[in-house]
Amino acid sequence: MSQQMLRVTLTKPRTLAIDRTAVPVPGPGEILIKVLRVGVCGSDPTIYRGLHPYVTYPVVMGHEFSGLIAALGAGVTGHTLGERVTVIPHLVCGECEPCRSETYNFCEKLRCTGAEADGAHVEYKCMPAPMVIPIPQAMTLDDAALVEPAAVGYHGAQRGDLRPQDAVLVIGAGPIGLFCMQSCRALGVRKAFVADLDPWRLDLALKLGADGVINVSKETLEAGLTGWSTAHTG
Repeated sequence: MSQQMLRVTLTKPRTLAIDRTAVPVPGPGEILIKVLRVGVCGSDPTIYRGLHPYVTYPVVMGHEFSGLIAALGAGVTGHTLGERVTVIPHLVCGECEPCRSETYNFCEKLRCTGAEADGAHVEYKCMPAPMVIPIPQAMTLDDAALVEPAAVGYHGAQRGDLRPQDAVLVIGAGPIGLFCMQSCRALGVRKAFVADLDPWRLDLALKLGADGVINVSKETLEAGLTGWSTAHTG
């Protein structure tokens, strides 16, 4: 392994700097990941423009990522070198009640990588072992980098307390909305519809499994739902 790695740092709003820095060494309970894919979240342009309320500069962006395990810190078990992984992009205390119940987003000391702590715009990144998730062989590294936003959509669908007889309308066909629609379908709803203004995104929603779409620049939600119900009964 090289002792130096490339790093991209947002030194101030709208200013990126590329340099080389030492490859980190995983401490006890940490895993070193060779970063191979990084997603661009909707929050990243906000951070780049200096509009994110929790970010201080300089910061290394990137929190949606996947890669291979390159090294294991002392005490880490259940993982192997070369294992394909993605991450929960949280740094937490590990001691409070939310951490003990694995509801890490409620940790009072939570820091999100790529925003409140340095993220994955580097060649190697250390993460706490509980935040590292192996991925199945059938999953590509591209898809694995999207597990975090997919989990957001799935969480939203779960909170809907869905039933098999339900028909669901997701308003907004961005990445989270489309993940939410697919999650609703995976949870067994009868129908899942998507509404948006963007024809390209609505076409993508149909390709990804939506039962129907509504272009709200051309019709109301009520008219669109009535039209789909009339044309596609059952």
